Amino acid sequence: MPSVFTTLYMIWGSVMVRRKILPVLSKADNALLASPFFNTVEASEFLRVKKRTLENMRWQGNGPVFRKHGGTAVYHRDDLMRWSKDKCRDSTSR
Repeated sequence: MPSVFTTLYMIWGSVMVRRKILPVLSKADNALLASPFFNTVEASEFLRVKKRTLENMRWQGNGPVFRKHGGTAVYHRDDLMRWSKDKCRDSTSR
């Protein structure tokens, strides 16, 4: 099984030093690894829109499908992908 760590080799004087470094992941990437559900901030980062834009789309009813877990609106990764694919266009005139 491949490790999530990458190995970095550096020359330190005349000795080669081996260091393990963690990959740098965004909040959305970390959330994707942990859970299929995104909060509003994570979903907005995933879709690359502003948080307020996503909130407005939710309020107007023209955004991605969301669920309420307790009092929190959450978005499933598959629903975000489906909504994004539905927004594909071949012209800017529509």
